[in-house]
Amino acid sequence: MDKDTPSGWNRVVVSLSDEELLALRLTAMRYGMDGHSILRMSTALFMIVAELQLADRAKCLADAEAQIHNFPDGLDHLADAFNGKGRIEEALWTEKTAIEARDITGATFSDGQWDVRFTGNTNLFEAFLERMLKDLAPDVYEYSLGSPASDLFQDQIEELTQGDDLARMALLKNDVHPRELTNIPREERVAFLRGRCSDATRAAHKERQAMFANLDLVIKGAADGGQTDA
Repeated sequence: MDKDTPSGWNRVVVSLSDEELLALRLTAMRYGMDGHSILRMSTALFMIVAELQLADRAKCLADAEAQIHNFPDGLDHLADAFNGKGRIEEALWTEKTAIEARDITGATFSDGQWDVRFTGNTNLFEAFLERMLKDLAPDVYEYSLGSPASDLFQDQIEELTQGDDLARMALLKNDVHPRELTNIPREERVAFLRGRCSDATRAAHKERQAMFANLDLVIKGAADGGQTDA
């Protein structure tokens, strides 16, 4: 245990991306909290959201079961109707089993049990988060790609940095906390952010620019090669 850590407490190191840490800082600002409090409450918050997702799926399951139980008996001479009802009942049993096992992601489903037309995010839990964020926080969430957590505050970050890559890097690397920009006029923010960039941030920015430049060359070379082959 670290000598500066009080007895009964533990210092935990968790790897988070620059984007995730900035989202944490912006979330803390939004609700007047501090990041440490949010992280300390994360277990309880996760449990609440997980139980909400399971309850939501259980309600959908109950509604579906009620409808299938009301399926008219007079159609059992039709093979498609009979087989279709049986397949639906099997699917509902699969969902019920998953809910009882508290499978919030869909990990217990086999490949054959997933529908290829499923339009959610990477798994059932992230799809639920995406839907809740769209309903409850549409001003800070807009889906683009990947985990819903990576799509938070994108418009706000763009507004704070005016689309300037180095200014954005200053925010990502925490050279400037977002709250420091609240009283700075919009037209002065980029200069303020650039002026506060550390040497490490400037180096990271140059490395990022070089990486994208090389990527552009690779893409352009591939496109030129394709045209030549044609």
